[in-house]
Amino acid sequence: MKIRQSFVSNSSSSSFVCEICGHSDSGWDFNIKDVGMVQSLEGESVYCEEHINVEDVGKFIKCVVSGNASNDLSCKMMQIEHNFEELEKDSESMSDHDLGEKYFEDILDIFRFEIPQELCPISNLQEIPDHTILHYLLMKTNTTISDVINEIKDKFTSYSKLNEYIFRDKE
Repeated sequence: MKIRQSFVSNSSSSSFVCEICGHSDSGWDFNIKDVGMVQSLEGESVYCEEHINVEDVGKFIKCVVSGNASNDLSCKMMQIEHNFEELEKDSESMSDHDLGEKYFEDILDIFRFEIPQELCPISNLQEIPDHTILHYLLMKTNTTISDVINEIKDKFTSYSKLNEYIFRDKE
């Protein structure tokens, strides 16, 4: 069985798997917005929108309003339905959290298919997908998955014995 990461499309059917929590949705004729997911700017990651930190959204808005963001981001922010003067006023008077909460849906509407690095929990290393951790550990220990599988088979007689070993100190 092949395990698929991120977005998979076949004809008009679609399937999305959150890189952070593993939640998946699949069906016909829908996109990531319909299932409450977003995609990173690089297009490498798809994840549930609730993994975006509301406070980071507020900080991001303040950065854009203060002129400390790229022109591209500033231009996209002009798409917010509220007038920009209200956004400037709110960014001066509201906490990062409250500002992020107020404009969260607006930000998602603008950036859902290209979440900026400043808001992406994977790009910021607030969340690291399991497959990335696995590959890092394999590289760091200079080993391969085959080596690990062979070692497991040599050391353990069953899956339950392997789990006993792995979870022995966690109970």
